[in-house]
Amino acid sequence: MHSENPNTRPYLIVVPHWPDGTMAFKFGYAIQRSIPVDRNQMTMVQFTPERIFRFEAVLSPDIFTHQLRTKMREIGCGRQVILVDLLAATTLTVGSPAG
Repeated sequence: MHSENPNTRPYLIVVPHWPDGTMAFKFGYAIQRSIPVDRNQMTMVQFTPERIFRFEAVLSPDIFTHQLRTKMREIGCGRQVILVDLLAATTLTVGSPAG
């Protein structure tokens, strides 16, 4: 997974507590719709105990946060989602822990 765009950065999305059942599908779709890449360009790095996805994109953390919060409100599922910028070694947390 490598992009030719020099502004593309590698990211991880970490979800400590993935929802169950139908909400799991809705939540996964909300995450996919919040990032500017096709789902085929995301790689699941870890399935359990927390879900971790890796992708590369030109991404605005502010836009990601706004879009993800909006999508989580639409589906009625508030979970903690951690966005990790691998080049800057910074994290952004959206939502609150749920267990």
